Amino acid sequence: MNARAFLEQFGVREHPFVAEEAREDPVFPRLDAGRTAHPEFERILGNLANASTSVVFGEKGAGKTAIRLRIAERVAEHNLAQPGDRVLLIPHDDLTPMLERFAGSHSVPDSAPAKEVDRLLARVAIADHLDLLMHSVVSKVVDHLVRPDNDLPRDAAHRIRRSDPDLRASLRLLAAIYDRDDTAGHRARTLARVAPIARTGASFLRMALAYLGWLP
Repeated sequence: MNARAFLEQFGVREHPFVAEEAREDPVFPRLDAGRTAHPEFERILGNLANASTSVVFGEKGAGKTAIRLRIAERVAEHNLAQPGDRVLLIPHDDLTPMLERFAGSHSVPDSAPAKEVDRLLARVAIADHLDLLMHSVVSKVVDHLVRPDNDLPRDAAHRIRRSDPDLRASLRLLAAIYDRDDTAGHRARTLARVAPIARTGASFLRMALAYLGWLP
């Protein structure tokens, strides 16, 4: 008797363990989060208003992805209840974009032998993960700022314009480096209106040196 026949015999219409990961499980989203969360979930989550670090170890299938999904639900609830003190959640469990760019930069074709792929993976460093995280964070922040239908507080743009000039300059610099959207040019122009940088004598001098520095 196979698993399908066994379940049908007892009237089970859906296989509860067919998915290998929680994010692909059709049953998991329908479970009551309050009753199915990990017993240490609240300690792992901590206080979203005063975030701290938690590290969860576990073998494949132990429930790490399920915990992350529950964290996403709680963060969404917190952001809805506290629009002025929201949390930016950055999942880092899809490494395909990073590996594709990494393979492309090293000219490794899809048909490369396993040994060459293993050597390539051995060269992936923590800096590559940080680069992917920064790309994800900055793209999301810029997206929230430049979208006409963004869900930021109504005074967000006003608060950004009145924020510290160094903060606005850093935001623009990060967007120039990490915002890799296909419409990055349009987004940069929109961001320049949202986070303008006041021109000072020092800034004009830096611009002049930046342009004239290429001449030699």
